[in-house]
Amino acid sequence: MNFKKIRGWFVNYANGGYGGGKPKKQQVKKLDKVKKSDKFMKTYTRRDIIVAEYEDRIKDDISKLSGGAKQGSKQWLKCYSTAINNVVEALTPAEYELVDDKIEEWNSIGPPTSVKAA
Repeated sequence: MNFKKIRGWFVNYANGGYGGGKPKKQQVKKLDKVKKSDKFMKTYTRRDIIVAEYEDRIKDDISKLSGGAKQGSKQWLKCYSTAINNVVEALTPAEYELVDDKIEEWNSIGPPTSVKAA
């Protein structure tokens, strides 16, 4: 007989065995009362705001970097993140303040419908 298997069964399931009976189900912790909309709301970052607000600058930079490649092509997509980084680095301190204000606004009430639709 395989005593390891028998002992294992007693540990896991037998009343009064080594384990003291069947394992108890773990209690599921209830989440704090949070609005449904808050649970599923996206947290916006500086990059999200810049992509939405400075789309024209990003597209211009992509066209320069990709040599005028068609939007959505492999060459265009290769240059996308580089263009965003270039636009972020080129922002003035005043523009950074505007972006930071929009982060707070978008995270509290959500972005404008034009951004939601895109």
